Amino acid sequence: MDNNARNLQPLIEALDDVILELTELAVIKQVWAKDKTKLFLPPEFFIGKSIPEVFGEFGNIFIKCIDDLLSTGERQQCVYPDFDKSKHLWYCAKFQKIDSLEEEARIICIIEDITAKKELNDQLEKNSLELKRINDLLEIGHEISKMGGWEYDTIEKELFLTKQIYEINESDEDIVINCNNMTESFDKENKVKLLKALRNTLSENIAFDLELELITAKRNKKWVRISGVPIMKNQKVRIFRGILKDITEIKNNQLELIEAKNLAEQVARKRTETLSIMSHEIRTPLNAIIGISNLLDQATFSNNDIKEYVDHLRYSSNHLLHLINDILDLEKIESKKMELNEIPTNLVSLVNNVYKQFVPFAKTKNLSLNFHHDHQIPKSLLIDDLRISRILNNLIGNAIKFTEKGEVNIILKTIVDQHQQASILFKISDTGIGIPEHLHNLIFDKFHQVNQDSHRQQEGSGLGLNITKGLVRLFDSEIRLTSKPNVGSTFEFKIDFKKCLPLQPEQKIESLEFDFPPLPDFKLLIVDDNATNLLVASRQLYQFGINADKADNAYTAIEYLKKERFDVVLVDLHMPGMDGYQLAKYIQDNYPETKVIIFTADVLEEVRFRLKEMGIQYILSKPFKPEEMFDLFLEVLEVK
Repeated sequence: MDNNARNLQPLIEALDDVILELTELAVIKQVWAKDKTKLFLPPEFFIGKSIPEVFGEFGNIFIKCIDDLLSTGERQQCVYPDFDKSKHLWYCAKFQKIDSLEEEARIICIIEDITAKKELNDQLEKNSLELKRINDLLEIGHEISKMGGWEYDTIEKELFLTKQIYEINESDEDIVINCNNMTESFDKENKVKLLKALRNTLSENIAFDLELELITAKRNKKWVRISGVPIMKNQKVRIFRGILKDITEIKNNQLELIEAKNLAEQVARKRTETLSIMSHEIRTPLNAIIGISNLLDQATFSNNDIKEYVDHLRYSSNHLLHLINDILDLEKIESKKMELNEIPTNLVSLVNNVYKQFVPFAKTKNLSLNFHHDHQIPKSLLIDDLRISRILNNLIGNAIKFTEKGEVNIILKTIVDQHQQASILFKISDTGIGIPEHLHNLIFDKFHQVNQDSHRQQEGSGLGLNITKGLVRLFDSEIRLTSKPNVGSTFEFKIDFKKCLPLQPEQKIESLEFDFPPLPDFKLLIVDDNATNLLVASRQLYQFGINADKADNAYTAIEYLKKERFDVVLVDLHMPGMDGYQLAKYIQDNYPETKVIIFTADVLEEVRFRLKEMGIQYILSKPFKPEEMFDLFLEVLEVK
């Protein structure tokens, strides 16, 4: 070993690295390695070879470091990966010029395995970048969400705020906000709320979350959400940490939504009240017209012309009543206040009854009206017979109305028949004028009728199909239309019904068209502020064999009640002074044995719900049918 090697021996023993001695021409003179396995070839292989010969593609990096070392005299280093890329190893080559008596410069190259260091540095750099990205995103998030962070040290009395809080408060960052002045941004009421929350957090170790109104440094009002959590140390709250968020826009939107909701509810109430008044005001005179026409119809006339006049009067008044009912039904459907009332029903019998009602109408137009059904339809299903009848009335009535020749068919078909359920397809088809395809959706709109040059506009409200569509949806179904002009139309829908046991047939009194048997004798008082309605009701009851007392207001009715005992009081709802609700309550409280029948033209669900809450069981709607009145009084008397 020469002197140079002896001089390097302590360095070799101290390092686990590879040491090369190089000439200024980058030729390897000596190789030292404490661990020979770190050399990819035997040490003697390196001697006398140039750096490019040994290190290949990395040689140029080494040559540049040597040139820079010789020109500057300063130490140089470079980092490079292992020749075998599959090893994922990294090395650092450090170059240093050492003193020598020889003319030629001596260069020492120490090659260190820095894989672990590089991985650590790379991870630290990655973590730093990730942290910076998170902080940047958090900063952006705070900016977008208008939210800042805060921290308060209860021992040091130090308050730390992020810049976003200064922005929310509209104050400069050089203005100190501390624990003494932090509550100055709140009025008395909000300051008390904040201090109370902080006190509770301090004493009970619980988080808080408040919405407060803030007064900024520029005297602007803002809504903020302030939240805080306690951080414990030595079983005491040492730090409060939380956020302050500007929720002014959210709060204003909430207030606008509440205001809009209140306005919508007010409009809905107003619409309901308007419809209630309209219903009452229209149905009240209709009650008189239809009532008088019913009384005339029960009389015997020798003059056929008078009989014809009465028939026309009944038809027109009933047509007007149907239009009013259409409007009220539409309101119930749109306000989602209509519910199904399902009872055990024979579907075939129900549809057959509807079919029979239209046979005379079809005959007047020389049309063939047919009803077909299969024999798999169960005898008893849970059905809202009123809604199904309404749907069929609209569809069959339209089919006959818009068909001049040919036929109208009503078809029921069983699609599914299971243990608990049956799916029935309803189909109403005609050979009428048909509907162009581009108008198929429009005909279900409100107040819309198809107007074709080849066919005159038919009478009607234009609400029938819109109501029909809404009623079909009540059964969780959709109505479908197929139609071609001058060929005909088919409306169909499928409803899933629950099966049930049939009810025992009830014994019903057969009410003839004109002749009603006398009712059992009882004491009756009629209360109505409308003289014509009093006349109609009393005359109709006279036909049933009842002589009723009459009062044109609630106060007169009370005087009657004080003098005589009445079995039943027929009470109009809308009367001046004391209305029907108040009179009914008075009768319930003071004459509990007297039955109250509400006699009203107001048929909205809200009215019936209010009466139900009052315990009123009996309601007779105006206009009334004589048989409805007769049956209701029978029911009341039977209960008594």
